[in-house]
Amino acid sequence: MSSAPYVTTNATDPTDTQSKRASFQSAFRRRWKTTRGENRAWIMDLAKPWATERIVSDTRNQFRRRAERNVLDQESATAIRRGRHWTGTYIRTAYQKGLELARSDLRAYSEFDALTEQEIRQATTIENDRHQQRLAAEYEKVYYKIEDHIGSATAAVTTVAREAIENDNSRSWFANEANRAIRSSVTSRWKSTANTAVVRAVNEALLTSFELADVTSVIAAIEQSTTEPASETTTNAHPVSLTNRTVTVNSAGEVEWGTAGDDRVCSVCQALEGRVLKIKDIRQNGHLQPPIHPNCRCRLVPLPMDLVKDDKVLEVPQKFLDATGLSDMQTKA
Repeated sequence: MSSAPYVTTNATDPTDTQSKRASFQSAFRRRWKTTRGENRAWIMDLAKPWATERIVSDTRNQFRRRAERNVLDQESATAIRRGRHWTGTYIRTAYQKGLELARSDLRAYSEFDALTEQEIRQATTIENDRHQQRLAAEYEKVYYKIEDHIGSATAAVTTVAREAIENDNSRSWFANEANRAIRSSVTSRWKSTANTAVVRAVNEALLTSFELADVTSVIAAIEQSTTEPASETTTNAHPVSLTNRTVTVNSAGEVEWGTAGDDRVCSVCQALEGRVLKIKDIRQNGHLQPPIHPNCRCRLVPLPMDLVKDDKVLEVPQKFLDATGLSDMQTKA
């Protein structure tokens, strides 16, 4: 790091969404549990001897229908964008949390760069068209993630069905292995989806609010890591340099970082520590916007230009840290 002062932006649960993430995960857990129970009951009622292709096809179709009913709970495109899907409640609540944090942050920011209470309110009202557009996009992202989860689980169940028929396994074996395959294929995915969707909604609310308030620069409040730094797994794509780290970005513009699988690992975000980020650059290169890896729990904080010199963070007054609720962030020589 530079010898100039910089901010160590390690913080405890910067988005303050632990209960929201846990609630979202519980909803996923219940829906998948119901699906596994129905899948088991259906398999145990199957008649032998098996008719290979018919049973494989029926297993695949029956499972997909149940998963789509219980987990996806299909809705029209219009209903999804309006937040009427069952996941909408969790996304909207997270977005509202982001707006709450944005109001607090912008009040702290206004001590340095003139910003009235009316302007803060206008920038952080959920009825604003920009917020409504961003919120609709967040609703869609989660819905289509669930479709991907169901596709993976369906493929796993189909593989087990074929093995059960070919080896003339018992119904119990078939049911147990099918449900084990479901858990294996989707559990980590829905946990990551719940965590990431909540944090992404919070940060989208923050970033949009900052844009509406004409803030130009931010820093990342980084979740404190409770583990050793995770190894980084790169895939094909374009390398992106972040200080002393290199990550890759897939064709969709998403950063692909491997973590240890622990939802408390945010050590891969340390590359952003003390770094001044321009909002226009974040919008052009979305990989700089938290969450920047699965289960990331970092968030953005508006940075008054009085605290920036040569794109480095100068000493930040304790008053600012206290006002943003991030007083465990420290200025370091």
